[in-house]
Amino acid sequence: MAIARIGSHVETNGEGVGSAAGWVVAGLRTVVVVVVLVVGAVVAVVSFVCSIGNVPLAAVLWNGGISFGGVIAFIFADLIVLRILDIYRRYYGSRMAGFLLATFYAAMVAAGLVVELVFGGLGLVPEQRTARVVEASVTWNYTTILNLVFLAVAAVLVVRFLRTGGPAMLKLMSGPAAENGHGQAGDPHHDTH
Repeated sequence: MAIARIGSHVETNGEGVGSAAGWVVAGLRTVVVVVVLVVGAVVAVVSFVCSIGNVPLAAVLWNGGISFGGVIAFIFADLIVLRILDIYRRYYGSRMAGFLLATFYAAMVAAGLVVELVFGGLGLVPEQRTARVVEASVTWNYTTILNLVFLAVAAVLVVRFLRTGGPAMLKLMSGPAAENGHGQAGDPHHDTH
């Protein structure tokens, strides 16, 4: 059975969409797409490289046959990788981290499904899967110049941070407010500033 994109003409052995077999195939295709989105998003969460490193991996998945919406969901998954979920948990608590995980995951899967349906329905999904992952090489161009300029800016900022007591301030900030004496309710300086 040859299956075209969702939203376009589905043919099964010469029978059109109006046939029972055509609708069954279209329904199965939709189920497969949803499963790919759900499972692909979980794989993306646990196999996170970085927000730039997942793009070449998404290209490999596209060449391997994953749906267009699945690729989009995979790229969006850097919002809920395990390390960021741990940061959410520490900062907001376990309940809010769970809420963020569920909300971002649902949004990611829904966005992938919408992209799959809209782009597939409009015929905008490329027929050929020839995405290339090109090995990068060092070249002198505007990006190299900008990298060097901002590396110098970063160095100046680090020196300023070290000379103006930045490490001591960070050490003070890492302890509870009661230990360092700042920001307490009974502090007379707290009310005047």
